[in-house]
Amino acid sequence: MVKGSAPIQMMKKGLGEEMWREKEKLALAWLGETLPTLRGSLTSDAWLGVGVK
Repeated sequence: MVKGSAPIQMMKKGLGEEMWREKEKLALAWLGETLPTLRGSLTSDAWLGVGVK
């Protein structure tokens, strides 16, 4: 996903590897708690984002 998305790649580079891994764990944990259990696997990438004004 990161290789094909310039904005995500830029965010990863700006955060640094250690911080990126922490954010990745938080995002995956949130998705695991929030999404219902699926019977099959997803076959598409999802673009997730948060914005502030």
